[in-house]
Amino acid sequence: MSRLAHKVYGHILVPMSADPYDQQDWPKAGAFPLFPYHGRLKGAELVTEEHSFKLRGNPYRKGDAMHGPAQRRSWTIASQSPSVLSMGLEYEADEEWPYSFRAVQHFSISDHRLDVTLNLLNTSERPSPGGIGWHPYFAIGSGVELFCDAHGSWSLPSPGSKDEPILTASKSASFGIEPQTKHLSNWSRASFPISTGYLSLLRTSALEYLVLHRTEGYLCLEPASHLSGALSLPSHLRRAVGITELAPGEMMVGRFSICVGRQPFSSNINEFQ
Repeated sequence: MSRLAHKVYGHILVPMSADPYDQQDWPKAGAFPLFPYHGRLKGAELVTEEHSFKLRGNPYRKGDAMHGPAQRRSWTIASQSPSVLSMGLEYEADEEWPYSFRAVQHFSISDHRLDVTLNLLNTSERPSPGGIGWHPYFAIGSGVELFCDAHGSWSLPSPGSKDEPILTASKSASFGIEPQTKHLSNWSRASFPISTGYLSLLRTSALEYLVLHRTEGYLCLEPASHLSGALSLPSHLRRAVGITELAPGEMMVGRFSICVGRQPFSSNINEFQ
């Protein structure tokens, strides 16, 4: 997605420019899908219980693989109307991911709400690890207080380490105004002020994990089905942090919404405090 704007509240996402860019290095703007995994895959090596695959690394990420290949592929429009857009990707196994899959992004927009549904179907003839997510760059930087009702906060091990991620209780619903990166879970909504109102990100189904990455120029709130970088963990730890093994023909689905209004969607801001 190159841009998302509202007639009253202005740019929701940082708008992408028309300038060309290297597909291995997505601009810090717009939004892109995370299929079939979220986060960094250390050394671009995928290890399962039965196989070890050396994938093509990303030169901008020290040779690691990052966020899956779906954002670098051409998608096909399956259906389109003034308020609905459905896009599909038929992915054939290659040097970036060794399993074939079908991915779908479905968008439904109204005056104050964008509903997003993500589908991942394993079209391989063997089980495949997988996950889904979405990576937006919201047009808000530091200096604006962010609220999120996540119950869990994770400390991640160094890439390639055999240590386990550590889960602790999130101490506050306020994540302040400063640049930061947090790995959260068990959340249902996040909210922050924009111009004369609020933007709320709502989790509808699945997508239990949320990455909060904030700089001076933008805010990423990345809903995902698993902990970021989970595929770099030993295989016996992955299921506990959301990685799903999809049987041939099996599908996973996640849904979330982006809403704008004069108050945080379906709540008062005091509920976050």
